[in-house]
Amino acid sequence: MQNIDNERILKKYADMVFRIACARLGNKFDADDILQEVFLRFIECKTEFNDEEHIKAFLIRAAVNCSKSFAMSAWNRRTQGLDDVSDAKHDEPDNSVLDTVFALPENYRVVIHLFYYEGMSIKDIARTISVKESTVGSLLHRARKKLAVMLEGEI
Repeated sequence: MQNIDNERILKKYADMVFRIACARLGNKFDADDILQEVFLRFIECKTEFNDEEHIKAFLIRAAVNCSKSFAMSAWNRRTQGLDDVSDAKHDEPDNSVLDTVFALPENYRVVIHLFYYEGMSIKDIARTISVKESTVGSLLHRARKKLAVMLEGEI
């Protein structure tokens, strides 16, 4: 798969990368920066991609890594966010569940997003975020319990 249409890849996966960055950082402006960084890395990458799934895996991993690096950076630790998580949501009729997901701690937000919104398996999530499968399962279980409690309070 040598001739890669970068514009098609960008159109197809931009929302996914943006949502991963938002889930990780909770800020649409930082997520925009991560989106640009990920696609810059993709365009400059010399890797021979086997198929579309290989490209998708590369983009997910790059989004997770870039978001993590940004969150850990000294510059980011010294800045105050604008708390604009609500702006980062896409056109969904009922945002109460999404609002609650964004209120979760980062580690829960990421696994919930990758599992439910990106449709990744526990095995793929474990590989992507570099943890054991059992850890992903535990995080999902705890996140679901926490979501249930949080959503119960809204009813």
